[in-house]
Amino acid sequence: MKKDDLEEYLNSKELDSKMEGRLRFTLIYKNLLYFSILIILFIMSLIFVRKVYLFSSIFTNINIIILIIYFTSFIISIILLGYLLMHIYQSWKTKVEWKKLSYSKNKRLDITIFIFSWISILLFIVTFIITPCTISGSSMEDTYQDGDKILCSHIYFDINNNDIIIFDASNYSYSQKPELYIKRAVAVEYDVLRFTNNSLYVNDILVCEELDNYQFLNIIGSEKKDDLYKEFIVPKDMIVAIGDNRINSYDSRSFGMINMDDLYGKVIFPVRGYN
Repeated sequence: MKKDDLEEYLNSKELDSKMEGRLRFTLIYKNLLYFSILIILFIMSLIFVRKVYLFSSIFTNINIIILIIYFTSFIISIILLGYLLMHIYQSWKTKVEWKKLSYSKNKRLDITIFIFSWISILLFIVTFIITPCTISGSSMEDTYQDGDKILCSHIYFDINNNDIIIFDASNYSYSQKPELYIKRAVAVEYDVLRFTNNSLYVNDILVCEELDNYQFLNIIGSEKKDDLYKEFIVPKDMIVAIGDNRINSYDSRSFGMINMDDLYGKVIFPVRGYN
């Protein structure tokens, strides 16, 4: 039944049990469900605020605006839903046409609550579940070109060799500003690295040529030249990340392995421009 029909029913006659249940769902249960979901998502956003901040950094020049929109939409939605539920409770407590008064208030706030709550939910989805990103730079050529569009998933069970990953580079770049790097995971935890004839082998598979001594020592985090002739096992929760454009990529050959804690997501789908 449409809302207009329900309103007409309220004005004309007593409600039967079916209409009573419909009205209770519209006024109480549905709004309470929205309220609970938004509270949970808002709390998660506060706990993992670093993720929200990294998401906003994708937009570079307007990252502060994105942050404001993100949290403001949640706050407005929660306040409006809380106000509506409080009004319903007070109307019910006074027993004065509480269903009719509550429905009238619900109808006036319905569109506003719908807009802000869905803005909040959509922002949460693109921040914590799947994020569209644009490639900037040439470090992943010829796999991806500057300006290519990709989808980054934040839901993954593990990272495997050859997965393309996106990570927070603030701990690895010279500027230490919040920015995201895209690289290929050439080695993951417990893989065996070997340096032979200026080439990097992972589990006896050649993954990178024209590697000098200094770069290999950077990867394994050592300053001892004797380590050049030893096999090295990648520690738990660590990744060797190297760009596909080997001659023009700032990666693990310069700053070493990256920690899984700094992982932002995993590329799951190229939207366009993929070679």
